[in-house]
Amino acid sequence: GRAINTYTGDVATNGSVFDQGKHYGVPGLQVDGYDAADVAKGGKAVIDYVRSGKGPAILQVHTYRFNGHSPADPEHERGRKDEKAWA
Repeated sequence: GRAINTYTGDVATNGSVFDQGKHYGVPGLQVDGYDAADVAKGGKAVIDYVRSGKGPAILQVHTYRFNGHSPADPEHERGRKDEKAWA
């Protein structure tokens, strides 16, 4: 992934946000943001877990951002090849 000016791999050894809580006993789940059924199923599972009083959980919805974060972020570092892979 990429933040506004930082590539995730430059600042974190684990780019999987959903997995970063496991060392603290916080479960996580990653879902495909392009699959509405997967998002609904994963979202329900995380919501049910939290509402049951078991504690916090992390839901990472994996998708692709086709535009920059703001007009100041033209995303010129990303090429058409990346976009086509997600389209």
